[in-house]
Amino acid sequence: MIKELISQKYTSGGTGIREHILRMSHLASKIKKFKDLTITDAFLVHLVFVSLPKEFETFVINYNMQPETWDLEKTIAMCAQEEERIKASKGGSINHLRDNKKKIYHSPSKNKGKGPM
Repeated sequence: MIKELISQKYTSGGTGIREHILRMSHLASKIKKFKDLTITDAFLVHLVFVSLPKEFETFVINYNMQPETWDLEKTIAMCAQEEERIKASKGGSINHLRDNKKKIYHSPSKNKGKGPM
């Protein structure tokens, strides 16, 4: 269970960042049930940042540069906001639909100079 928590990696292809962090929090709460193991919120926030992909690198650096530490709720909110910013910078999740209907082109008529009949 501890190995699973530590080895968690976020992939943006599946669920969102919020669900990823909540899943990690759930694993941590399972581990807290053992009397001799304690996972603090600060350590859990650290594990969340370690689990983020390279796209979040600047975000993590900015967090590490500030003197404030975040609790789990603020971490979720800020990570979700950053995820939206990253999606927007990459064009978001816009669905592009294409009309696959064949276009009918009429060949020019043999009677040049006359309009269509």
